[in-house]
Amino acid sequence: MHILLPLLGVLAAFGYWYFMLKNAGKAANEIADMAGRARGAYKRNQFRKKADASVIDAITDPRTAAVVMAVAGSPWKRAGEELAAKYCAFHRRRAAIRAWLLFAASAKLCR
Repeated sequence: MHILLPLLGVLAAFGYWYFMLKNAGKAANEIADMAGRARGAYKRNQFRKKADASVIDAITDPRTAAVVMAVAGSPWKRAGEELAAKYCAFHRRRAAIRAWLLFAASAKLCR
């Protein structure tokens, strides 16, 4: 009987420390989970910033890109204005050539 009391004490101490370490493991897992969520939030924020910055990359039409760059008021403003001027000049020349060709073709047809 005198041996049962120390065995019961050792068993109780073992159970106490077992449950304490088990709860410490749960707490460590929760801390790691919180750190993972914080890291994910940081990465989402960085991706959102990159996605917002790359709006100009989604534009395929050069006229739209020129207008966006001209209106942006950024360092790209001058480049956008130059691009728009070149684009307009090119299309004016193309329209003039087309008009001249149509005139020439109609002049030949009328003879």
